Amino acid sequence: MLATVPAFAGTATEAESRHIEAALQTYLGKAPGTVSVTPDGDSYHLHLDLSRALATLPEPVSVTIAPIDVELADQGNGLWGVDMPAQPIDIKLSLKGRLAQEMHIASATQTGVFDANLMAMTHAVADMKKLSGVQRTFLDGKESTKTAHQVAELHAETVVTQGASGLDIRFTETGHDFREQVASGPATGPDAASGQGAEPLDITADRFSETVVGTGMRQAEISALVRWLVAHPSKAEIKAGRAELLTKVSALLPVFDHLQLSVGLDDFTTKTPQGPVSLDKVGVKVGMNGIVPDGRLSAAVTAEGLHPPEGLLPDWASSLLPKTLRVDATVTGYNLEKLAKLAIDAAKADAKDPGDAAFTKAIFPSGTLTLSTKSSGVTGAGYSLAMAGDMQVGLANAAPTITGLINATGYANVLDKLNAAPDAVKRQIVPAMMMARGLARPDADGGLEWKLETSSAGHLLINGQDMGALNAK
Repeated sequence: MLATVPAFAGTATEAESRHIEAALQTYLGKAPGTVSVTPDGDSYHLHLDLSRALATLPEPVSVTIAPIDVELADQGNGLWGVDMPAQPIDIKLSLKGRLAQEMHIASATQTGVFDANLMAMTHAVADMKKLSGVQRTFLDGKESTKTAHQVAELHAETVVTQGASGLDIRFTETGHDFREQVASGPATGPDAASGQGAEPLDITADRFSETVVGTGMRQAEISALVRWLVAHPSKAEIKAGRAELLTKVSALLPVFDHLQLSVGLDDFTTKTPQGPVSLDKVGVKVGMNGIVPDGRLSAAVTAEGLHPPEGLLPDWASSLLPKTLRVDATVTGYNLEKLAKLAIDAAKADAKDPGDAAFTKAIFPSGTLTLSTKSSGVTGAGYSLAMAGDMQVGLANAAPTITGLINATGYANVLDKLNAAPDAVKRQIVPAMMMARGLARPDADGGLEWKLETSSAGHLLINGQDMGALNAK
């Protein structure tokens, strides 16, 4: 919350305390007891009880947050030192009859600097110990799933700077001893009649990291919108100020320029009835543009060092296990800005509903989406497979347009290892691999390649050979 609250420079006085309280109330509302600021020597003691501000949330939503205490120190020029001493944090969220969630942190600390000019924490360091949480979902009055997680320690750092179009943010987090258990209850388990759920899923990771990088965050516009909503808490006030609200929502666009999330897990293990399955490393990366004309969403998953349960696989199958895996995909060709502006115009008083066709045209102006992969593939002992290409998918009932290339090395090695497989397995796999090799051509590195493309008639071509029509129906 301090990352969006303007501060007031001055000495530690009662008058300045009231100024700080008033500033915070523009974001948190004026529910008694939510914000309390008192002089404390050369600094100010801030006591926040956010549960009081959240008590007015309509049913079925319920949120409670244990009070927290923070020390604020004026550093001049709009800069404030922020120090949250070690204290526990408890949060509870409930959607009556649907969801119940709890989070507990045994000890949390944070230090940093708040810049009132940027309305953000320009630098912050946080440490947390013994994190735990439970999430329960309900179906027809019965618990359907339960997810519990624990983390031994977390260390997080945030750096914020002024960029060309907004604030640029970098958040990094590292932790160790992560565990998550997922269990299904009587409502969804395979033995629902007997009240027994499915086998719980147990996931652990020795170490993990997370990085979030955002550019062009429209912090000033976000803060202005929050202040307006707090100042107009009732439906009647929001309805009466609809035109002003929509103006502020329009000013918020595109919210941010680009946002990217990267997650890494080391020594990732999940328990199965056959034994533990582990990976040395797992990585996930997701990126997206803001609400802009050139919409872009990308995702990539990587994995290294697969270890199945001991003795589960025969030697011939173990020798074919991949050592590395990468799958990446990017979606382009959509226009979120035009869609948002159409929705804002439609929300204006007395506006006519533009209809589903208009919204579809707004978000997909060219009538197509492009799905791409740059470097998907696997590597193993003596072999590799790589794929790159694009596919344009039309919203109308038309065949997709494909351009792509698949490259393989060690094809003969794989076939040799399959010789040790049972005859039933070879009868299923070997003929398909022989047919694929017959369609291949040598590449520049001595391996095999398959060039994929579509003809003007909508047929799939592999290295120029017509494989038949691609029909979207």
